[in-house]
Amino acid sequence: MLDAPAPGRERQSQPTRFPRAVATGTPHDPRHGDVDICFEPAGFSRGYDDLRPQATVQAIAGTTIALPIASLGDVEHSKRTADRAKDRAYF
Repeated sequence: MLDAPAPGRERQSQPTRFPRAVATGTPHDPRHGDVDICFEPAGFSRGYDDLRPQATVQAIAGTTIALPIASLGDVEHSKRTADRAKDRAYF
């Protein structure tokens, strides 16, 4: 059975939660563009809750996986606020 817990493990009542991330600009796979994983977006006091209204859900190329992707405006605001060398190079 696919949803049975592994031997010696109890079924979890809640799904495992991982930190949310946003795709933005560190090299990942040049065939599909750059991906930057960000655990806490700079410039947004409520973190990902502030990004949600402008995000769009997009399918990942060649898969059935769909993820919320931050808007370009929000990504650029975060990059300007973080002001790292790689963010300045982006502009």
